[in-house]
Amino acid sequence: MKLAPHLHRLGNDVVACYLVDTGEGITLIDARLPGHWRDLQRELRSLGKSVD
Repeated sequence: MKLAPHLHRLGNDVVACYLVDTGEGITLIDARLPGHWRDLQRELRSLGKSVD
């Protein structure tokens, strides 16, 4: 979910992490839980990015 320019939130009411998308790359804040790996990949794809 996009919260503001360059700031995205993934998660639910209990667990969340944030992506900061800049021209230099993406910073992941709070890496979440292993079960949320697919959510992270999906959000990165929506930004035209990958974990690579």
